[in-house]
Amino acid sequence: NYVNAVASLLKPDGRLLGLFWLHPRPGGPPYGTSLEILQQLFETHFTFIETVDARHSIPDRDGEEVILWLKKKAI
Repeated sequence: NYVNAVASLLKPDGRLLGLFWLHPRPGGPPYGTSLEILQQLFETHFTFIETVDARHSIPDRDGEEVILWLKKKAI
């Protein structure tokens, strides 16, 4: 639902910069996922420009955050 909502709000070639949590723990917040799942969810509507490990995370989330820079496909 999130990917579809963002895609519907952005113009073609619009950009999305997002911080996502990569952890396998059930429940949340924060709700976790994997990079593979994020790629599957976003690839229909977006092109991946850059994927960067988040720096300066709080200690409890160090190594569990990723920043995605995406561009909406002009469909």
